[in-house]
Amino acid sequence: MEKTKENSKIRLHPATLELLVDATWEYAHDMLWHGFPFGKGEIELAKKYIREYYEGTPVESLAQRPAAYFTIYCDRVRMAKNYVCRYAHRFIPHPCIWLNKRNPKGFAGTRRWYERAAARQYRYRQQAQIPYKGERMLNPLDVQFHYYKGA
Repeated sequence: MEKTKENSKIRLHPATLELLVDATWEYAHDMLWHGFPFGKGEIELAKKYIREYYEGTPVESLAQRPAAYFTIYCDRVRMAKNYVCRYAHRFIPHPCIWLNKRNPKGFAGTRRWYERAAARQYRYRQQAQIPYKGERMLNPLDVQFHYYKGA
């Protein structure tokens, strides 16, 4: 996270954005396409669509809480996976189709699902008077890298 002196706006470091995009692609690829081998061009196009999601987020919010936006994306991918698993005739199309924000039946369609689920969870917490202990967040580093714990 950097602040420029000229206009004092927050900018997201390009490496942070690339880490988020790569980790998101790895998660979606594993969850929805089970490691199916895609060509380099297909992967780049899929990552371009993922990058559009993060670039469409207010930079100030994304710079302060990148793990929260990563978690939201992964939750939406998981919801799509669960939907497909419940109905045998459903499937997730090619990533270049499903991740395209202009496809209302793809990732873009999961926004309503996520908003409804978040509202339900909020109402449940209010009714049960459960104190809010902070967001559950996934760490993009845990998805991208695996560390060896010595013998």
